[in-house]
Amino acid sequence: MKPTAHAALLFLLLIAFVLPWQGGMVNVVVALLVLAFAMHGSGRRKAVLRAWLRLRWLLLSLAALALFFTPGAPLLPAFGDWSPSREGVLLLVDRTALLMTLSALAVIFLAAYSREEIVGALRRSLGLLPAKRADALARRMALLLASLTHAEQLLRQRRQVERNWLDALARSLLDVEQGAVPGAGQGPDEGRASS
Repeated sequence: MKPTAHAALLFLLLIAFVLPWQGGMVNVVVALLVLAFAMHGSGRRKAVLRAWLRLRWLLLSLAALALFFTPGAPLLPAFGDWSPSREGVLLLVDRTALLMTLSALAVIFLAAYSREEIVGALRRSLGLLPAKRADALARRMALLLASLTHAEQLLRQRRQVERNWLDALARSLLDVEQGAVPGAGQGPDEGRASS
């Protein structure tokens, strides 16, 4: 028996907003529990592993930042300033566990419920807020989507203008190179002297 989409969404949001503040071993334990649950079904296992594979560059940059830019005692004192910090290692384990937990839960959630169930769960979750706040949140989300759509259209128009300008520049350079433009290749004084 699977829980309703609404309950699962609330659980996912609870995990997403509570775990980052816990830190330490709590994230690692929750990550291991989610990992055990995710690996139970073979279909979920492949989906979760694909999601983690997509995160590889994010995890690599997180590792570089956490290990070498977090102040603290060096992990390997013999390497001096080139050594990662102990605090950086702890931060890396904590944040990696959190990120992998959230991505696994999101994959499981999206695989378990249809689009209609998820949309209904989002609507019911907004219904938990007071009517005034839910309405304001809905208006903000609509405004954000509208502004993102408008910004995308402006960027697309700008790229088209830049492409047209580059094409015209390339055509004019080819014309000058082939001698199709009268007076091309002559200096300013040479052009006047011949006329």
